[in-house]
Amino acid sequence: QYLAELECSGIKLDKSMVDPMAGSPKHHNMVRAMVDMARALSIKVVAEGVEEDHIADLLDALGVQHAQGYLFARPMDADQMGQLLNDRSSEPG
Repeated sequence: QYLAELECSGIKLDKSMVDPMAGSPKHHNMVRAMVDMARALSIKVVAEGVEEDHIADLLDALGVQHAQGYLFARPMDADQMGQLLNDRSSEPG
């Protein structure tokens, strides 16, 4: 009851849950269950600490649409982030 009443727009999957997915069916099933539950409740899922393509592919296959981590970009200051966004907005397609 409490979880269904909880007002939240998203959950984050910690790196400690995401990293072992590739080698552990137990972890993969746990992440899949959380993603399925979030989808059923219309809650956005963000995976943290994504560092490798194969983990990003597994998350994508589960329907996780948002991820962050070193695979995409290293930590940066506001000026660097602005430049990154400008560069990406000028890319074709």
